[in-house]
Amino acid sequence: MYLDAAMALFSEREAIPPEDVHGFTEEEVLHLEQELGQALPAAYKEFLLWMGHGAKGFMVGDLMYFPRIPGYAEAPWDLTKEAHKLLDESAFPEPLPVDAFVFSMHEGYQFWFFRFTEGDDPPVYGFGDGQTKDHFDVIDGTFSEFMLRTVDDDIRAKQQLEEWRRRAEERR
Repeated sequence: MYLDAAMALFSEREAIPPEDVHGFTEEEVLHLEQELGQALPAAYKEFLLWMGHGAKGFMVGDLMYFPRIPGYAEAPWDLTKEAHKLLDESAFPEPLPVDAFVFSMHEGYQFWFFRFTEGDDPPVYGFGDGQTKDHFDVIDGTFSEFMLRTVDDDIRAKQQLEEWRRRAEERR
């Protein structure tokens, strides 16, 4: 529903076999919501059911997957806690909103979050170490737009890498 366009683009052009894409079960989503003490936005639930445990080769360098579910094994990393540390280290003046859920972090210096209070397909905000603005910006108007752009960006990055490799081979 929310992620249909991202899922279609992913399955059409990402070249990751379906057996390498691992989603949550409905029970795991429910358990995570119980651990968090509140319902997750519908668009994010779709992401979890689609690839919440990982997609081999997609978004390498980003922590956005749950390798384990709380209560099932060892708890996953707490990206919100890591985001607070990064904001403190960066002396960022705006605090992370109390209703923020940090769902992705890139190599410890960048993160993205949504707010639980902003609907079923909430805006996505971001922060990067060295950011010159003193407030969080909306990166994408909705989580579904974020995922579509993320899939497209990943595909383009892989295409660019292949082009560089091809050119390097031609020069040899």
